Amino acid sequence: HGWTDPLTLAFGAGMLAAALIFVMIERRVEDPIIPLSLFKNPIFVNATAIGFTLGMGMFAALAFVPTFLQMSTGTSAAVSGLLMLPMMVGLMGTSIYSGLAITRTGTYKKYPIMGAVLVIAAMLWMTTLSAETPVWIICAQLFVFGAGLGYIMQVVVLVVQNSVPVDQIGTATSSNNYFREVGASLGVAIFGAMFTSRLAENLNETFTASGLDASAAGEATATLQPAVLETLPEPLREGIVTAYADSLAPVFWYLIPFLVIALVLALFLKQIPLSDVAGMVARGEAVGGAEADRLEAERLANLQGKPAAASDPAPSDARPSDTEPRNPHAG
Repeated sequence: HGWTDPLTLAFGAGMLAAALIFVMIERRVEDPIIPLSLFKNPIFVNATAIGFTLGMGMFAALAFVPTFLQMSTGTSAAVSGLLMLPMMVGLMGTSIYSGLAITRTGTYKKYPIMGAVLVIAAMLWMTTLSAETPVWIICAQLFVFGAGLGYIMQVVVLVVQNSVPVDQIGTATSSNNYFREVGASLGVAIFGAMFTSRLAENLNETFTASGLDASAAGEATATLQPAVLETLPEPLREGIVTAYADSLAPVFWYLIPFLVIALVLALFLKQIPLSDVAGMVARGEAVGGAEADRLEAERLANLQGKPAAASDPAPSDARPSDTEPRNPHAG
């Protein structure tokens, strides 16, 4: 079905109607799934918008790279998935580094900006994909792409968690993840349709040029599998790989504007003080710091049958009124 098909338009209208009904219900219920008050928080809105636009670009790009790797290298689905490991290495490396740096300095604003720049650079690099691109170049592109993601994904979640009251941390975190997945779904659907339509046209032209009639070319396009690729003549195999590259690389150009939007949003992301108290401690559901140390010492002493040593003994002649009560929320 095309974009203007009545069924497609009906699905779109149904989605808008469902969203409107959801908002109306959330405004009235006592315990909403997504409190609408979150959207009055500009920091939450900004960080969530970054996740939404990043999700559109990230998952749309990653959804089809393994397929291209299968066709271009002749590997299995499992091996093509393993070729995505450089991206995970880059993601984990920058995520760990940014986490340690933020813990040390308490500032985070520069990391989403750096991440967005890296992701845009990687996406521009990936527009050069061709049938002749070596696997190590593709792995390097994925590494840079993953490094950019590592600077953004967890930092955005951290910002969301520190921008809301402690009793809304879980809701805000899940809402941020939800809108990122919504962006991913839209990105894969829209740009996946562009990729597959281009691929069908290019493959049909390739098979037709090899001597097949229109019906046979259409059937070959619909039933093409990576395992069959190695059995085909070399000119036809190269034509198929070129068709995949020519279909995938232009799609990356359409993703770049969304990543630029994420960069602009990151530039306007506000720097706020980060909490040094765990959420459960802040809500009074747990203890931390000196209070936690005292309770742990008492527990260990009880296990050993010895009295716990007071960590901060009061003078023997002090009256109860002379001593300050412990703050159970001290952290």
